[in-house]
Amino acid sequence: MANELSHIIRQICADRGVDPETLFVAIEQALLQAAKKYRPTVNELRVEIDRKTGEIHLYAIKTVVKAVADPENEMDLKSARKRVDENIAIGALVEDEIPAQDLGRIAAQTVKQIIHQKIRDAQRTNIFDQFKHKEGHLITGRVQRFDKEGVIADVEQTEALIPYRELPKNHGLHQGDLIKCLCMEVKSSAKGPQIILSRTHPDLVRLLFEQEVPEIADGVVTIQSVSREPGDRAKIAVSCSDRNVDPVGACVGMKGSRVQIVVRELKGEKVDIVPWSEDAQQYIANALNPAKILYAELDPENSKATVTVEENQLSLAIGKHGQNAKLASKLTGWNLDIIAEQTEATSEEATDNETALTSDEQENEEANSNQIDDSITLPADSPDFVEETETEFLDQIEETIDNVEDKEEKD
Repeated sequence: MANELSHIIRQICADRGVDPETLFVAIEQALLQAAKKYRPTVNELRVEIDRKTGEIHLYAIKTVVKAVADPENEMDLKSARKRVDENIAIGALVEDEIPAQDLGRIAAQTVKQIIHQKIRDAQRTNIFDQFKHKEGHLITGRVQRFDKEGVIADVEQTEALIPYRELPKNHGLHQGDLIKCLCMEVKSSAKGPQIILSRTHPDLVRLLFEQEVPEIADGVVTIQSVSREPGDRAKIAVSCSDRNVDPVGACVGMKGSRVQIVVRELKGEKVDIVPWSEDAQQYIANALNPAKILYAELDPENSKATVTVEENQLSLAIGKHGQNAKLASKLTGWNLDIIAEQTEATSEEATDNETALTSDEQENEEANSNQIDDSITLPADSPDFVEETETEFLDQIEETIDNVEDKEEKD
């Protein structure tokens, strides 16, 4: 049994990364609880496991007395001096070993359950301690399965969760993929420690470049700021403490080798690398790359900048769905208002349009005036109207007289 127990302990420690001392203590506690159930009349018990051989020793703590009244908790003076110490006195406490086999089958089952529980607790504590200090660091794992809460990844023989909110919409992950994530949080729960990972956090881009660019790891090149639209595009601003080193070129690498590794890890997310500058106007101009700006008016109190670009650069500066402007704003920390410059050509064109519009309006007014003149009715006091009316009246009188005369001649 001793050899078997020793083998089990060594196997568990190797497979699950549990501290052997923790496991020994857990087994001793389990055996002690089982012994109390098996020997309820014994007031005090102690269990000890030999760390080298794995042998289990169970002791009943007894009081040395002159005459024994309770054999379970007392030992006579003669036996105590013979078995423990020749100079022992009445009232002293001695340990009387009990065969561990006497615990019985029921006690063995109890021991097994408690050992399993202690092992789980020790393993959970180990996992928590192992990953707690990795918060904010880069972790490599393999996609294991897709759960209702997110993607489950195997990280160092431990399950970690990537919630769907921490995944780009088009994450492009498949079972078995080897991925790198940011360790966001490690917390304890009833089910054990939970390791929360992220693929959308801006620091993931920072950490990937730190891993791929030696100049960043050495502190020569510094990533000053990062902004992301996860799964689509990212911008980073870099600076350098050595004038002989190009920070942008160091991050891009030979023929784009370094940045391409990051892009592949981000499943095709484009990365713009721009130089950081203490001059806010220059920094904003760099951040809006590839668009070219003319100038920027700064309002430091409100952290606002009005950026003027040529008209043919306006759509490029804003970007698709305003993406370039948003990323530049996050990168620089300035609220950007991008407008197009009113050039002379634009002003002349606008003037020509206004002139043409005025001519058209005048022509329309003249046409309307002519239409109105054609449909005018002369007022009653107009001389032309009076003359026309008198002529019609005289003609009617003359016609009436003629009709009367014709009638009299017939009669």
